[in-house]
Amino acid sequence: MAFSMQTIVILFSAVFIIILNSNIVEPITFFKHGDIPILGRADSYQRSIYKMEKPLTSRDHDANPGQFPWMVSIHIIQIDNDDQYFHCGGSIISNRWVLTAAHCMKQSERILVMFGDVNRAHADYNSYQGPGFAMIGPHVFSHPYWDGHQENDIALLYMPEDIPFGPTVQPIKLSGHMDTYKSYSGKQALIMGWGLNGTGRETTILQYGFLPIISIEMCYISGYITSDTLCTAANTGLDACPGDSGGPLIVYSQNYNCYIQIGVVRAGVNKHCPSAYPGFYTRIDSHYLWIQKITGILF
Repeated sequence: MAFSMQTIVILFSAVFIIILNSNIVEPITFFKHGDIPILGRADSYQRSIYKMEKPLTSRDHDANPGQFPWMVSIHIIQIDNDDQYFHCGGSIISNRWVLTAAHCMKQSERILVMFGDVNRAHADYNSYQGPGFAMIGPHVFSHPYWDGHQENDIALLYMPEDIPFGPTVQPIKLSGHMDTYKSYSGKQALIMGWGLNGTGRETTILQYGFLPIISIEMCYISGYITSDTLCTAANTGLDACPGDSGGPLIVYSQNYNCYIQIGVVRAGVNKHCPSAYPGFYTRIDSHYLWIQKITGILF
């Protein structure tokens, strides 16, 4: 659902992000409860976390332009894989920074980031034609202790110029140091991406759905669980799928009175989607010190 600039001014409250290496205070607005009507549906599922009023197939809901304005599509050429072209998701966290997964950036030769558009077919790794805009050549900061698989699977992209915020382009707030080790078990989370759908086909329009978060104890599968893991339930009829890597896991926070990103879709997403296995995400608050160090953003 698109929003007019007037609506954004009325509904958003100002939040300040301090850039440590300058004297500039950057005003940023974040979505509050009720600002995006479709997200309010997740709150009604709290009473029965493993049942949904209308079971969804794997992310079968098309997003409208501007509905999830923090979401970006990242188009990549990978030099160690016969120059293969592929895509990942990511999220805007400030006017220069995008958050994604480290495995998406492995041996990347050319990167194009698409903003403000729900149709990834408007872009490839080299060009963009659509209603939003795109940038080529961000500077990549992958986590220095990424193990090549699941642990520390998180990366930051520094854009070559400011991201122009507007009705269809806005940042998402991140969970921070106050949320470290917080249990999100039982909460409904929003997932989205341009990955495979339930029929195994790639999607060109951004898809979204809701999933219940489960505890690490319920999630445990030998070799997959790391200290920075968040898990969503299996056998729900929807899942994070191949092509969704780097995208956000989002919940509504009473503490912050807005929607926040708590996870990033990590490597090893289920190849058969939806799956009988839990979904795995890199927990953001496990890495807030690293994010602060790289970006200078206090959150």
